[in-house]
Amino acid sequence: MFCGNAPSSWGDTPLMYACNNGHTKAAAEFLPYLTDPDSITKALFWSAGSGHAACVGLILQHATVDVNAKYMGETLLFKAGKCAGTAKRLAAMSVISTARLRSSIEPIPKVA
Repeated sequence: MFCGNAPSSWGDTPLMYACNNGHTKAAAEFLPYLTDPDSITKALFWSAGSGHAACVGLILQHATVDVNAKYMGETLLFKAGKCAGTAKRLAAMSVISTARLRSSIEPIPKVA
């Protein structure tokens, strides 16, 4: 099934453009059909770099995402920190920090 998320001649997908521009609803429509972790990671970094916390939070829920991944030598938190605009930067960093914290906490075993 073709979902309209084929890469351009540059290798960028509509998901990446949606995330870069903060179009969370469009990104939400693309994500269920995507399985390529590299495209999803790139879209995640684009949304963090442009300070779109809602897109960051949405993509972080995808099964293939590694919140501790690096892209072009940068961590997700570092990329969000470089975002212009203090409010956008802090919102994106907060979402990422929460996800990193959740990924580092092991589940508490159930007592029988």
